[in-house]
Amino acid sequence: MVSDTVFASKTCPRLDGGILPDNVIHTNKYSLSGENGCSLPAPTVASPLPSAEGVQILRRPAVLARLQICCSTLYEWNNPKSKYHRPDFPKPIRLGGMTRTGAVGWVAAEIDAYLAAIVAQRNADHAEGGKA
Repeated sequence: MVSDTVFASKTCPRLDGGILPDNVIHTNKYSLSGENGCSLPAPTVASPLPSAEGVQILRRPAVLARLQICCSTLYEWNNPKSKYHRPDFPKPIRLGGMTRTGAVGWVAAEIDAYLAAIVAQRNADHAEGGKA
């Protein structure tokens, strides 16, 4: 469709401030902008990805040290088939690409929130005169 295209000239500015070559085609189905009747696509801003900046990942030895538990207890808490399963305990995240094996870690903020919830529950039970 010839009517749907506009050929850019060398004076047509690009979105990044550069100059377009003669063979670049812009479709005019986008908003018209720019100087000299140049048709440029309307700039779109991609939604930002969640930032991993500031997220601390704890590997198993660090989680065990922070919780003061042994390795088997950690995996019992995460195993839905175990009688010691804790559904509110944070799930590990995969750090590698392998599905059955590979490195895993826990988000430090989730572990801290879990500990804070345990303390809050203990304080609430103690205030009610229940378990200490």
